[in-house]
Amino acid sequence: MGVAFSSCWEDSTEILPLSEKERCITPYNDCTNLLSLGVLGTGRSSVINTVLDSGNVAPVSGGQLRGTSGFELVLNASGPSGLKLNFIDAEGVRRDQLLQPQELQVYLHNVKNAVQAFPGRVIGPVLFTLDVEDRTNGSNIQNVLSLLDKIPCRINCFLVLTKWNTNSVQAEWNEELLKWSRRYKRTKSRELINTCPPSTDKMYDAFQNYVLTEFDSKTQQRASTRIMELLERFDKEHILWAFNLDKFEQEDKAEGELSPHVGFMYDYYREILVARILSARDIPIKKLGF
Repeated sequence: MGVAFSSCWEDSTEILPLSEKERCITPYNDCTNLLSLGVLGTGRSSVINTVLDSGNVAPVSGGQLRGTSGFELVLNASGPSGLKLNFIDAEGVRRDQLLQPQELQVYLHNVKNAVQAFPGRVIGPVLFTLDVEDRTNGSNIQNVLSLLDKIPCRINCFLVLTKWNTNSVQAEWNEELLKWSRRYKRTKSRELINTCPPSTDKMYDAFQNYVLTEFDSKTQQRASTRIMELLERFDKEHILWAFNLDKFEQEDKAEGELSPHVGFMYDYYREILVARILSARDIPIKKLGF
């Protein structure tokens, strides 16, 4: 018999309060106002699709040179899980060069205007995405820091790490996930999976250790300093891990052909992601202070 996610939680060091677990597995009644910010090509739209358990609610550009354009508000978006969102998937800021002050000012002005349209003039989770596969790109990290610095009230802010489940990242530092994936990659049924993937706490420790010990060149060391600075801006509970499916995996999932071990990981990490996001309480938009 396969392992239940509830037992995964019980065996994990990151046990969620019961109320948050319940919000993750019972029907959703309210529509959460969510703002997604970040750098171009880091998976901002894919994170929204993962939260909603849908492959196409937020269009994905499919490349780092293109991306979401504009600051459109999408109302009453939902997926098979029943969770509902009002969301703004803001266009990404540049990743190849540092943001100039005027550029940042214009961007934040557009975001500020867009969020005024949220129902109730309140905002829930504010997500900042970071592509850990592009971890040595100093401008990428610094631009996230620049955005974050412009939001004085960060009670609802989350850092969402993406692309940590790629083969290259698993081979470099996500060894526990690599071992788990190898163990179950040929499994024919989810019922045969009897252990959970590594907890996000374990992956956080592994990533942090990698950043602190394996960055050798001056460029890498500068990036290391910025990554650690970014991580230290958030409590662990506000650092999220999004297991986003790529285009082909989304197609396999829709056709019921997704590999059992990939589907298990997706559901496991998605439940934790959603529970953490829904823990954010609505606050008046004016309290963001930007």
